Amino acid sequence: MSKVILTRYLYIYDECCLAFINSLLKKHDVEECYFWISEIYLSGFKIQSWQLLWFIYFDFYFINNPSFTSFIEKK
Repeated sequence: MSKVILTRYLYIYDECCLAFINSLLKKHDVEECYFWISEIYLSGFKIQSWQLLWFIYFDFYFINNPSFTSFIEKK
């Protein structure tokens, strides 16, 4: 059995990632997207949050927005 990883507000890390992806793809309120990604980032998972953003971009948005790569790299 693997260890449960918690965020700063005691959410399960994997569930935060899934909630972020879900809110982004279902086009929920942008504040909800900000909350989930900031929960991941501010909990100390800085590298993982950027990896998650790249994963989402290449899996769901790259085909329609190939020039957005340079914008993400600048940020």
